[in-house]
Amino acid sequence: MGREILNLHDIENTPEGIYRGLLTLREDFDAHTHDGADSKSFETIHVRTLIADSSVISTRSLAVIKKNYSDTTAGFWTGIDTDNVAKLFLGNSTNYVKWTGTAMQIAGNITATTGTIGGFTIGATTLSAVNCTLDSTSGVIGTNIKTGSAGTRIEMNANTMNFYPSSGGAFMTISGGNSEIDITHQGSAAAIYIDYATGARTTKLLQLDDANQTADFHSPIVLIQRTADSTSASTMLQFWQLGGSGAIIDLRQHSAATAAVMRIYQQDVSETAVFIGTNTSVTEADIGLLEVLPVTAGTVGIYIAPAANVAHMRWYAGSAPASPQDGDFWYDGSNLKFRLGAATKTLSWT
Repeated sequence: MGREILNLHDIENTPEGIYRGLLTLREDFDAHTHDGADSKSFETIHVRTLIADSSVISTRSLAVIKKNYSDTTAGFWTGIDTDNVAKLFLGNSTNYVKWTGTAMQIAGNITATTGTIGGFTIGATTLSAVNCTLDSTSGVIGTNIKTGSAGTRIEMNANTMNFYPSSGGAFMTISGGNSEIDITHQGSAAAIYIDYATGARTTKLLQLDDANQTADFHSPIVLIQRTADSTSASTMLQFWQLGGSGAIIDLRQHSAATAAVMRIYQQDVSETAVFIGTNTSVTEADIGLLEVLPVTAGTVGIYIAPAANVAHMRWYAGSAPASPQDGDFWYDGSNLKFRLGAATKTLSWT
């Protein structure tokens, strides 16, 4: 005779009926088989809410420890929230994984050595894409950085850095070819343009310092040469013109300026401050702050163009030189004198 099938609706509402129903339930539970093996489980249990210790299972959510999605107690909650949106909260208030219904939120450390993220391939120590590799040990390799429109970008690789304008074509290339920094300019604008920001000028725009000089001279460009390199063969600044008909240096001063266009301070008065010549094999004789060397017959060392209503040259009054040499001119306040044949001559007035 087979086992009696228990129907909860048929249990008599008497102590004897409830007792017989419980016995039948126990027999059914003990004898139930599934896939040939004894199991102490039911095939289907329909309940509205099941509570086991601190864990709650309901028809709208599944939770361990947590009571709802907003509960920050360490635990787990997933289900349909009060706004009828499916959500997930695993963790506590500081370390968690959340699905808000529209976005995944993660707080805490993440470790990944494989997979992809945002088009980058994850490696053990790298994030790599077609034009860029971020290496935790070697830095950035083969980078192509783009900003603004598609034509405006900066490209960097192992040897060069290219700057492209929005109009296309290489604007400027910086590489380490012939020297530490080579700049190849391909545009019509300035290769390097440095401008002060608005407001008071309180610092230099550019300082080329070979002596670790910390003084701030409040000048746009400061060149400092260390003492060890200050030899007759060392030049701080050179301009070479290999073609064209323009001036090498063009100095223009604002009409409201109150200082000189150029100032030259020579601390060693035994050396020439300015030497002008055309033959690089000839150097200064160190007999004056300014030396001019004519090179061909018919030329002059100094030519002062005539101008209306102004003096061509002016000597300021001063004392006679301590040891005048032939060719010296000076003005003592009363007479213009010059040295000739080891004798001092006074120009006569006519």
